[in-house]
Amino acid sequence: MKKLFALSFVACITFLNVQAQDLYIRFNMVPEGSGLLTGSQSGEAGTGKPITFSNNVPTDAYLMDTPATESDIYSKTLTLPAGNYEYQVVFDDGTGTQGEKGAWTDGRSFSLSEETAIVFRAKITDGFVKFLCDAQVLNFCSYSDGKNPLLFTRISDEYSQIYITDPNYKGTLQAVIFPDNNVAFLADVLPIGKGKYNIPGGANGKVRWQVSYNRHTLTCDNAVKLVTLLDTDLIGIGAEATLGNATDLAAELGTFSTSTPLFVSGGTTSVSARIGVDGPAGAEKANDLLKIMPKDIAAYMCYTITQNDGIVRTDRIGLTTDDMETPAYETIWQTAEATNISTGLDNGTYNLNIHYETICHNDTICSNEYTTTFSIANGAATGLNDAFMAPQIKVNAQNIQAQFNGNATVCLLSITGQLIDRQEATSQYNKQVSPGMYILSIAGETYKIIVK
Repeated sequence: MKKLFALSFVACITFLNVQAQDLYIRFNMVPEGSGLLTGSQSGEAGTGKPITFSNNVPTDAYLMDTPATESDIYSKTLTLPAGNYEYQVVFDDGTGTQGEKGAWTDGRSFSLSEETAIVFRAKITDGFVKFLCDAQVLNFCSYSDGKNPLLFTRISDEYSQIYITDPNYKGTLQAVIFPDNNVAFLADVLPIGKGKYNIPGGANGKVRWQVSYNRHTLTCDNAVKLVTLLDTDLIGIGAEATLGNATDLAAELGTFSTSTPLFVSGGTTSVSARIGVDGPAGAEKANDLLKIMPKDIAAYMCYTITQNDGIVRTDRIGLTTDDMETPAYETIWQTAEATNISTGLDNGTYNLNIHYETICHNDTICSNEYTTTFSIANGAATGLNDAFMAPQIKVNAQNIQAQFNGNATVCLLSITGQLIDRQEATSQYNKQVSPGMYILSIAGETYKIIVK
């Protein structure tokens, strides 16, 4: 796992000044019956007198360990019972948390569902105490001002990995970590004015980052380019149709039957970048990091058939491309064969909605939706029949066999209507298949086949 960048908590401050000051954990709220003490701010500043706890009990149990060599992080591990807490980390006189705009005046709250050993950490920055603990919920934001909630998630355990999808990445990821119920620019884990991590990269446009944070170090484990948009959506109606622009799809496709089923085919172009300042994908210069391996993209033609506002059938047809191994700015996807989507439908009029989508590193892009209607009109002798109604059809050792008189177009489809095989046959048909349910069409008559 390659770490592109890591920013430690080592700050450029004078360690002598840091280590000369004691820091204490002060609980403002603890579970009833826990035996933990709550504190007050009755100490005298600069006297070295510890903060006063209830009943004047000594405070050594709440004194944090001083930073190790080459560090500015104070720490303390306490085993705490289940319950609700609020705490602060303060100097010995109870002060130190009144930071910029009063950001640290209030305590930090957290809850435990069971007894847990919790590590508390703190640092002194510009004379103020900044603190967090392992039970405290933290937030991550990829914008330094924290005003964009689009790229926002939570980090709540010791070591977290999160994924950020940035639609407008421009070369460097800027990120802040900050406590829950607080504003991003008042981060507890980095100094004021320097409160953002910068993770360098290279690919502009839509990028997905995998980020890890272990309360000491933010690292970028992986950065991948994503599909930015889909373009040039194509569609074909008919078994041998030539693909045309989907925006020209007719409002009504006509009437179909078991002998003349509705076949559809289609395609689209996935775009990771277009080179040139006028390109809608936003790339301004040639950069191989803007290209995507087609094998990292799954592309589909998705359709839904409805009638009277109810879904009759919905499925997606896989799209393919000529070269899966060569990275490209744009990849053209098409169906391998036309698919029969009308088999098994009752007579009537239906609505058909089609769109295209790609899934790239778990990020989905959808095209516009294209809508049309079609009708089914079968005669009394047509329709979906069971295999026993046609004794010339049989299954022998996972072979579908059919005998008939004369010549016929024979189509084998999955139960959802995906075309598996198509032949112009004379007198007989034979096809080996895997166990499952199939639809066999002979000269327009369809039969349901079960292969065990």
